[in-house]
Amino acid sequence: SVNSNSDSSGDSSGQDDPFQPPLPPYQLVFPSLSPESVDRHVKWEEHYMKHWVQSYPFLAKYAVADVLRQRITESLSSGSILVLQRGDEQPLCRSFFRMSEGGVAEVGGIMTWPQYQGKGYAKVITAAQSLLAFSRGFRVCRLMTEASNGASNHIYSGLGYRCIGRPTHLELSRKGTHENSAEADAACASKLCR
Repeated sequence: SVNSNSDSSGDSSGQDDPFQPPLPPYQLVFPSLSPESVDRHVKWEEHYMKHWVQSYPFLAKYAVADVLRQRITESLSSGSILVLQRGDEQPLCRSFFRMSEGGVAEVGGIMTWPQYQGKGYAKVITAAQSLLAFSRGFRVCRLMTEASNGASNHIYSGLGYRCIGRPTHLELSRKGTHENSAEADAACASKLCR
């Protein structure tokens, strides 16, 4: 099975090529680093993290406001956040890009505001981030997703992502190693190679 991260399905442009950019009046932008932009993206991330913390309690340490603000600030300054917005600058969907071990591009944080879901925006933003990674020299894109999210899994498989395994998250503390099997059962890593 192919697996997912968060949102919609369908293609609002009516085009057959999943890697076609959105038609106007939509645009893909890298938001600038400003206090307003940081605040907006922290709000998005808080909304996004509520879902993930419910499913994966170990993520709670990453949902702390100061940690989110620092991560968002770093992501904005490095140009790793991509936003799909309307012509009136209303943000619809966003995603992050990170370099992983071995030079693998990680696409993640794909989130469409609930009122805009089901219009193909997640497909557009995922395709755009994947193409950007390839244009930057990466040969593999990877994303993490929930096996139970059929809509997102459909989007990712339609773009060429395929399931490569179910990760086990390990954490080392002073008391020893703890494995959370819930994460291993609920998530699947997918990758796209060019």
